[in-house]
Amino acid sequence: QVQQTKLLRDISMHHLEVGTLQTRLKQLLNRPQSAVEIEPVPPTETPLHIPFDELLAAAQGQTPEIAAAQNMNERQKLQVDVAHMDFYPDFNVQAMYQQTDPGRYRPYFQMTFGIKIPLHYGKQRSELAQAEAGLGRPRSGQEAQAQQVAADLRQQYLSAQQTEELLKINREGLIPQARSGFQAGLADYRNNRQGFPGLLTSYLDLLRFEQDNWQNIPNTETAIARLEQMNGLWLPSDASEWSSAGGITTA
Repeated sequence: QVQQTKLLRDISMHHLEVGTLQTRLKQLLNRPQSAVEIEPVPPTETPLHIPFDELLAAAQGQTPEIAAAQNMNERQKLQVDVAHMDFYPDFNVQAMYQQTDPGRYRPYFQMTFGIKIPLHYGKQRSELAQAEAGLGRPRSGQEAQAQQVAADLRQQYLSAQQTEELLKINREGLIPQARSGFQAGLADYRNNRQGFPGLLTSYLDLLRFEQDNWQNIPNTETAIARLEQMNGLWLPSDASEWSSAGGITTA
């Protein structure tokens, strides 16, 4: 009776969780809460075939923060180049056409040529030192952004790999073993060779492993979805699609 009551409690909590998720789904889909309940399809496992190095290269090439830091670094490099140019002479050529009084004077062209030669480089050296000092800041920011993206990507990648490994252990090991143990226990119980507590324990073990398996599938899909969000890319679920596409495909 106690075990039966526990199962009824778990079923009641499950229904409460389903109701909460239905409310959230209707809100996301902009449906009234009085609408028909959404019927979900069973989740399917999406294997992760993409190497981490290729994922990281794609993420670093498409992350807005890294792109902004790269642009800042390029702009600072241009400032350094401009500061170097101040050490060279500055040439100036001007041409002018002038007509003062058409009845008395003829129109004429005037051309001037000038050159500015820097004799003291104190100002130029100061501006160059300032530009070179500023060059390190965007480079440091770019490296920091790249490290942050790599760390976040690695965390999601490991999460997807770990949950995929758990799915494999449950699917190929724990669930078949627990099901075989329950079937054997059920046969022994029917032949009066095993008591009901042992049969119930084997059934609860099978139920728990199956629940863990169903919960790990959304965890894997969530990690893959976050990888796609970080890359702005579509990650194919089939290795043949990955090979035929020649790499990652932009979403």
